[in-house]
Amino acid sequence: MSEISAIRRIRHSVQLKYALSYIVIILTVLGFLNVFPVVRIRDMLFDAKFNSLQNHVSVIASSLSPLGFLSSEEVGRIMELLGENQNAETHIIVTDNENRIVYDNQPEDGSFISNPVPQELTRAIAGNSVFRAAYTEGSLSCAAAQPVVYRNSIIGAVYIFQLETEQAGMLLGLQSDLGKLSAAIIAAAIIAAFLLSRILTRRVLNILRAIKAVRAGEFDYRLKVRGRDEISELGFEFNQLAERLEATEEMRVRFVSDASHELKTPLAGIRLLTDNIISTPDISQDAVREFVEDIGGEAERLTRLTEKLLMLTRLDSKAADETETAVHVDVLASDAVRLLSPLAAKRGIEIRAHMDRGCDIIGESDDIFRAVFNLIENAIKYNVDGGTVYVYTYNKSGEVRLIVDDTGYGVPQGEEEHIFERFYRVDKSRNGKISGSGLGLSIVKETALKYGGEVRVSAREQGGSRFELILPIVS
Repeated sequence: MSEISAIRRIRHSVQLKYALSYIVIILTVLGFLNVFPVVRIRDMLFDAKFNSLQNHVSVIASSLSPLGFLSSEEVGRIMELLGENQNAETHIIVTDNENRIVYDNQPEDGSFISNPVPQELTRAIAGNSVFRAAYTEGSLSCAAAQPVVYRNSIIGAVYIFQLETEQAGMLLGLQSDLGKLSAAIIAAAIIAAFLLSRILTRRVLNILRAIKAVRAGEFDYRLKVRGRDEISELGFEFNQLAERLEATEEMRVRFVSDASHELKTPLAGIRLLTDNIISTPDISQDAVREFVEDIGGEAERLTRLTEKLLMLTRLDSKAADETETAVHVDVLASDAVRLLSPLAAKRGIEIRAHMDRGCDIIGESDDIFRAVFNLIENAIKYNVDGGTVYVYTYNKSGEVRLIVDDTGYGVPQGEEEHIFERFYRVDKSRNGKISGSGLGLSIVKETALKYGGEVRVSAREQGGSRFELILPIVS
């Protein structure tokens, strides 16, 4: 079974298909090169022989036509004057109008013609000029015949036959040389085709092995990319994809770990509070009420965390079943400021807002509101008591921009990129009293990406941070 599988793999392998393709192309070209030159040279020889024999037979026919009647003596005398008696390479036959042979310069030689009166002479007596040429068995045979006309009457015909072996031998030698050269080229082409296809498919197989490795969980697998062709580009793109998958896997593992930790905290609190109630038989009603209130607070915290996780999951999935309408970002920002004003007032934080009208985009209202709400809520949470939060919205160059400034702790240098990661908290020792899930800014970033925008963070010269949410206007 293994041998059958190996044979099947070879039959269906890309390497074999590439090699066979190269070989078929080369065989086609060589076949053309073997046939075309020989045929072309043969036709050129035929043309040369045609012109030569036609001129020759015309000269003889013109010389015989004044006789009026063709007899052996008269024809022999004319042929002797023309010097044809000494022409051993050419077989000449002359017949009268009754197709009787009156002259034959090679009567004893049967190698040129197979019967006393060639067919060409019969056609010439009928008034036709005839030429025939053939290349067979390494020899070139040519024949021409023409009627002899006296005062518009056919009085006979002239037939000339030549058997050429020297030029035919050259043609045969050319065929032989081309055949040997083609055989050598085919042998070299077969070897080169398999080598080239092996080199090409080896690079493809390297990519295939890399894909299998990544599929098996080896996200750190990378290809060594050489060259600048399409396969090299494919390898480069694979490495880029593998890097993203590795980063995504690391983020997933960290996310699961952080989510488990964040969910475990309120659950552990609930478990501890319920154990206190159960393990204290004579607990007072006030203590029970206090414990239950604490349990409710932990449950509410767990609910908020779960809702944010579900929100991030929905943003990751980029659900397409939502109805996108015109969203007034300035109105949503005003609503968020109004809802968060009591939270700011508890710490003496002033919110100063300026909303330009016409800050409209196409999107889903709840998504944009949560992003705006999270930015303003963060500015309040990480501000100092008695500080200020500035909120602006305006339309600039086809983009809606929401700016949220605060006078709080600011973002430490080097952590600007990390604060948008899920469950990331800045300087937990310094901000340990501030409650939060570490998901708010992640929701802001995912929302911005969903609508083709971005979110930026920078330090303010007066202290604190500036967050800028940029959303393109989709017309």
